Amino acid sequence: WALDEFVIAFQNCPRYNQWSSSDKAAHLKNSLTGIATGLLTSSADSTYKQLLEKLERRFGMKDQEERFRTELRWLKRRKGESVAELAEDVRRLMMLSYTGVQTGSMYEVVARDAFLTALNDLYLEEEIRRQEPKDLDEACKVALRFEVIRETVHSGTKGDWEHQARRVSEPVDDLMVE
Repeated sequence: WALDEFVIAFQNCPRYNQWSSSDKAAHLKNSLTGIATGLLTSSADSTYKQLLEKLERRFGMKDQEERFRTELRWLKRRKGESVAELAEDVRRLMMLSYTGVQTGSMYEVVARDAFLTALNDLYLEEEIRRQEPKDLDEACKVALRFEVIRETVHSGTKGDWEHQARRVSEPVDDLMVE
């Protein structure tokens, strides 16, 4: 998880439970894992706000948008990765790449095109582009449909060949010509 995602998820609890600043600090300290626990040694008496500032300085995503745009540009679908998982990767990288700009037609076009390129399948990309999807969600739906069709056709073809081969090689006792 990126720090921003962690903080957003964490802030739901204090809001819902109406925690005080000291409660938030205690629960935040308790939630830190891995290398972030190193922050605890120098933050024994820190307020919630001070802890957030220290986390941001050490692990924050500010000024890293270009890094995430590069990741988005070079993103490729991994073996066994579903279309939905790939679309979620694109959404995550878009959010991190273009902080504060999460809407608009240009944002949708960039997300859609990043997804289509990341499919890493020129034939599939071409077929989806022919459908002229307007955004990432629509492109994902079209990709899912094409993959189901492709899988059905390929598995059905193999099954038909096996069925036809069996029919030709089996003796036909019922048809006797006199």
